[in-house]
Amino acid sequence: MQLLPLVAVLSSLAYAGIVGQAVVTKYGTKILYVYHPLGGLAFLVFATLGVFTAQRPRSERGPGKHKALIDQHALYQIAATLCALATFGTIYVNKERNGYMHLKSNHGMAGAAVVAAWLCTQMSGSLCWYFPKLLGASLRRVYALHGLFGYAVVLGVVGVHALAVQSGYTYLPKGSNLYYGAAGALAAVVVGLLAGVHVKPLLSPLVKKAHKKTA
Repeated sequence: MQLLPLVAVLSSLAYAGIVGQAVVTKYGTKILYVYHPLGGLAFLVFATLGVFTAQRPRSERGPGKHKALIDQHALYQIAATLCALATFGTIYVNKERNGYMHLKSNHGMAGAAVVAAWLCTQMSGSLCWYFPKLLGASLRRVYALHGLFGYAVVLGVVGVHALAVQSGYTYLPKGSNLYYGAAGALAAVVVGLLAGVHVKPLLSPLVKKAHKKTA
Protein backbone atom coordinates (compact mmCIF):
# COMPACT_ATOMS: atom_id res chain seq x y z
CA MET A 1 0.00 0.00 0.00
CA GLN A 2 1.33 3.43 -0.91
CA LEU A 3 2.02 5.60 2.12
CA LEU A 4 1.31 9.13 0.88
CA PRO A 5 -2.22 8.42 -0.46
CA LEU A 6 -3.01 6.91 2.94
CA VAL A 7 -1.65 10.10 4.53
CA ALA A 8 -4.23 12.04 2.47
CA VAL A 9 -7.05 9.99 4.00
CA LEU A 10 -5.72 10.33 7.54
CA SER A 11 -5.15 14.06 7.05
CA SER A 12 -8.72 14.57 5.84
CA LEU A 13 -9.94 12.81 8.99
CA ALA A 14 -7.65 14.96 11.16
CA TYR A 15 -8.93 18.13 9.48
CA ALA A 16 -12.53 17.01 9.92
CA GLY A 17 -11.87 16.35 13.60
CA ILE A 18 -10.28 19.76 14.22
CA VAL A 19 -12.95 21.77 12.41
CA GLY A 20 -15.87 19.61 13.48
CA GLN A 21 -14.94 20.04 17.13
CA ALA A 22 -14.67 23.82 16.72
CA VAL A 23 -18.04 24.11 14.96
CA VAL A 24 -19.93 21.88 17.40
CA THR A 25 -18.35 23.67 20.37
CA LYS A 26 -19.62 27.01 19.05
CA TYR A 27 -23.09 26.01 17.83
CA GLY A 28 -23.98 22.62 19.29
CA THR A 29 -26.03 20.32 17.07
CA LYS A 30 -29.56 21.75 17.34
CA ILE A 31 -29.47 24.41 14.64
CA LEU A 32 -29.62 23.81 10.90
CA TYR A 33 -26.53 25.82 10.00
CA VAL A 34 -24.14 23.52 11.84
CA TYR A 35 -24.86 20.71 9.37
CA HIS A 36 -23.44 22.79 6.52
CA PRO A 37 -19.83 22.61 7.76
CA LEU A 38 -20.31 19.10 9.13
CA GLY A 39 -21.67 17.93 5.76
CA GLY A 40 -18.76 19.64 4.02
CA LEU A 41 -16.29 17.81 6.24
CA ALA A 42 -17.92 14.47 5.49
CA PHE A 43 -17.88 15.38 1.78
CA LEU A 44 -14.11 15.91 1.93
CA VAL A 45 -13.45 12.66 3.81
CA PHE A 46 -15.57 10.48 1.50
CA ALA A 47 -14.16 12.16 -1.62
CA THR A 48 -10.62 11.49 -0.40
CA LEU A 49 -11.49 7.86 0.38
CA GLY A 50 -12.96 7.53 -3.11
CA VAL A 51 -9.75 8.74 -4.71
CA PHE A 52 -7.71 6.49 -2.44
CA THR A 53 -9.55 3.37 -3.61
CA ALA A 54 -9.21 4.42 -7.25
CA GLN A 55 -5.47 4.94 -6.79
CA ARG A 56 -4.76 1.42 -5.56
CA PRO A 57 -2.24 -0.01 -8.03
CA ARG A 58 -3.06 -3.14 -9.99
CA SER A 59 -0.23 -4.98 -8.23
CA GLU A 60 -2.11 -4.68 -4.93
CA ARG A 61 -5.53 -5.58 -6.29
CA GLY A 62 -4.98 -9.23 -7.06
CA PRO A 63 -7.13 -11.48 -9.26
CA GLY A 64 -10.83 -10.69 -9.14
CA LYS A 65 -10.47 -7.70 -6.83
CA HIS A 66 -10.67 -4.96 -9.46
CA LYS A 67 -14.47 -4.90 -9.60
CA ALA A 68 -14.74 -4.94 -5.81
CA LEU A 69 -12.45 -1.92 -5.53
CA ILE A 70 -14.31 0.01 -8.23
CA ASP A 71 -17.61 -0.75 -6.47
CA GLN A 72 -16.05 0.47 -3.23
CA HIS A 73 -14.86 3.61 -5.02
CA ALA A 74 -18.42 4.14 -6.31
CA LEU A 75 -19.91 3.74 -2.83
CA TYR A 76 -17.54 6.33 -1.37
CA GLN A 77 -18.37 8.71 -4.19
CA ILE A 78 -22.11 8.19 -3.73
CA ALA A 79 -21.68 8.96 -0.03
CA ALA A 80 -19.66 12.07 -0.94
CA THR A 81 -22.37 13.15 -3.38
CA LEU A 82 -25.09 12.83 -0.74
CA CYS A 83 -22.95 14.85 1.66
CA ALA A 84 -22.34 17.50 -1.00
CA LEU A 85 -26.07 17.83 -1.68
CA ALA A 86 -26.79 18.00 2.05
CA THR A 87 -24.10 20.66 2.48
CA PHE A 88 -25.56 22.75 -0.32
CA GLY A 89 -29.13 22.19 0.83
CA THR A 90 -28.56 23.17 4.45
CA ILE A 91 -26.83 26.46 3.64
CA TYR A 92 -29.44 27.29 1.00
CA VAL A 93 -32.36 26.71 3.37
CA ASN A 94 -30.57 28.48 6.22
CA LYS A 95 -30.00 31.60 4.09
CA GLU A 96 -33.56 31.55 2.80
CA ARG A 97 -34.91 31.39 6.35
CA ASN A 98 -32.73 34.26 7.54
CA GLY A 99 -32.98 36.47 4.45
CA TYR A 100 -29.28 36.25 3.58
CA MET A 101 -27.95 36.73 0.04
CA HIS A 102 -26.66 33.66 -1.79
CA LEU A 103 -23.20 33.31 -3.34
CA LYS A 104 -21.82 36.55 -1.91
CA SER A 105 -18.44 35.16 -0.78
CA ASN A 106 -15.57 33.50 -2.61
CA HIS A 107 -16.17 30.43 -0.46
CA GLY A 108 -19.82 30.27 -1.49
CA MET A 109 -19.19 30.75 -5.21
CA ALA A 110 -16.36 28.23 -5.23
CA GLY A 111 -18.45 25.75 -3.27
CA ALA A 112 -21.38 25.96 -5.69
CA ALA A 113 -19.05 25.50 -8.67
CA VAL A 114 -17.39 22.48 -7.05
CA VAL A 115 -20.70 20.78 -6.27
CA ALA A 116 -21.88 21.27 -9.88
CA ALA A 117 -18.58 19.94 -11.26
CA TRP A 118 -18.69 17.04 -8.80
CA LEU A 119 -22.11 15.92 -10.03
CA CYS A 120 -20.91 16.00 -13.67
CA THR A 121 -17.83 13.96 -12.74
CA GLN A 122 -19.93 11.35 -10.95
CA MET A 123 -22.25 10.98 -13.91
CA SER A 124 -19.30 10.37 -16.23
CA GLY A 125 -17.92 7.71 -13.89
CA SER A 126 -21.30 5.98 -13.68
CA LEU A 127 -21.52 5.91 -17.47
CA CYS A 128 -18.04 4.38 -17.77
CA TRP A 129 -18.58 1.62 -15.24
CA TYR A 130 -22.26 0.73 -15.45
CA PHE A 131 -23.12 1.63 -19.07
CA PRO A 132 -19.88 1.16 -21.06
CA LYS A 133 -21.69 0.09 -24.24
CA LEU A 134 -23.25 3.54 -24.54
CA LEU A 135 -19.78 5.06 -24.94
CA GLY A 136 -18.48 2.53 -27.43
CA ALA A 137 -15.00 3.37 -28.75
CA SER A 138 -14.89 6.52 -26.59
CA LEU A 139 -14.94 4.53 -23.35
CA ARG A 140 -11.23 4.74 -22.53
CA ARG A 141 -11.09 8.42 -23.36
CA VAL A 142 -14.12 9.28 -21.20
CA TYR A 143 -12.72 7.11 -18.42
CA ALA A 144 -9.42 9.03 -18.56
CA LEU A 145 -11.26 12.37 -18.56
CA HIS A 146 -13.31 11.18 -15.59
CA GLY A 147 -10.09 10.52 -13.69
CA LEU A 148 -8.50 13.85 -14.59
CA PHE A 149 -11.59 15.88 -13.75
CA GLY A 150 -12.06 13.80 -10.61
CA TYR A 151 -8.66 14.87 -9.31
CA ALA A 152 -9.36 18.48 -10.25
CA VAL A 153 -12.72 18.50 -8.47
CA VAL A 154 -11.38 16.88 -5.29
CA LEU A 155 -8.59 19.45 -5.22
CA GLY A 156 -11.35 22.02 -5.67
CA VAL A 157 -13.07 20.62 -2.58
CA VAL A 158 -9.84 21.12 -0.64
CA GLY A 159 -9.66 24.67 -2.01
CA VAL A 160 -13.18 25.45 -0.79
CA HIS A 161 -12.21 24.26 2.68
CA ALA A 162 -9.04 26.34 2.55
CA LEU A 163 -11.18 29.40 1.79
CA ALA A 164 -13.39 28.50 4.75
CA VAL A 165 -10.36 28.34 7.05
CA GLN A 166 -8.94 31.60 5.71
CA SER A 167 -12.31 33.38 5.97
CA GLY A 168 -12.91 32.32 9.56
CA TYR A 169 -15.87 30.04 8.81
CA THR A 170 -14.21 27.19 10.71
CA TYR A 171 -14.11 29.23 13.95
CA LEU A 172 -10.43 28.55 14.47
CA PRO A 173 -8.60 31.67 15.75
CA LYS A 174 -6.09 32.86 13.17
CA GLY A 175 -2.56 32.19 14.32
CA SER A 176 -3.61 29.46 16.76
CA ASN A 177 -2.17 25.96 16.73
CA LEU A 178 -5.52 24.57 15.60
CA TYR A 179 -5.65 27.07 12.72
CA TYR A 180 -2.25 26.00 11.46
CA GLY A 181 -3.07 22.37 12.18
CA ALA A 182 -6.14 22.56 9.93
CA ALA A 183 -4.18 24.32 7.19
CA GLY A 184 -1.39 21.76 7.44
CA ALA A 185 -3.88 18.89 7.26
CA LEU A 186 -5.38 20.30 4.05
CA ALA A 187 -1.89 20.69 2.56
CA ALA A 188 -1.15 17.07 3.45
CA VAL A 189 -4.35 15.98 1.69
CA VAL A 190 -3.19 17.70 -1.50
CA VAL A 191 0.32 16.23 -1.33
CA GLY A 192 -1.02 12.75 -0.63
CA LEU A 193 -3.55 12.84 -3.46
CA LEU A 194 -1.06 14.12 -6.03
CA ALA A 195 1.57 11.59 -4.92
CA GLY A 196 -0.82 8.76 -5.76
CA VAL A 197 -1.63 9.91 -9.30
CA HIS A 198 -0.87 7.32 -11.99
CA VAL A 199 -0.16 9.58 -14.93
CA LYS A 200 0.15 7.07 -17.77
CA PRO A 201 -3.34 5.45 -17.48
CA LEU A 202 -4.90 8.91 -17.36
CA LEU A 203 -3.04 10.53 -20.24
CA SER A 204 -2.29 7.71 -22.68
CA PRO A 205 -5.89 7.39 -24.04
CA LEU A 206 -6.03 11.15 -24.61
CA VAL A 207 -2.58 11.29 -26.22
CA LYS A 208 -3.40 8.41 -28.56
CA LYS A 209 -6.63 10.15 -29.59
CA ALA A 210 -4.72 13.34 -30.35
CA HIS A 211 -2.16 11.42 -32.40
CA LYS A 212 -4.90 9.81 -34.48
CA LYS A 213 -6.41 13.20 -35.26
CA THR A 214 -3.08 14.62 -36.45
CA ALA A 215 -2.01 11.52 -38.38
